[in-house]
Amino acid sequence: MLSISDDGSVSIDDAKVTKYVQQLASKYNTFGRKRSFKTSSGDTIEIGGGDYGWVVSKKNEKAKLLSDLLHKAAHVVLQGWCSPDGV
Repeated sequence: MLSISDDGSVSIDDAKVTKYVQQLASKYNTFGRKRSFKTSSGDTIEIGGGDYGWVVSKKNEKAKLLSDLLHKAAHVVLQGWCSPDGV
């Protein structure tokens, strides 16, 4: 999502942010998905559809992620490390 150029400036790749948020939604959205339940008799049944489950608001999630990256990235200091012998 972030790129660092040769001069040290940081930029945000909007397409990568969008793709990441879509991956989150694909992983965590449960609305309308099939679910397996074990009944009191011990059988496992599958129920699908309906109006139950979670949905990630991709628009809001992306906006919050971009806001966090923009505002909190300004406070990050990137430091290199090297040993006294230059390794």
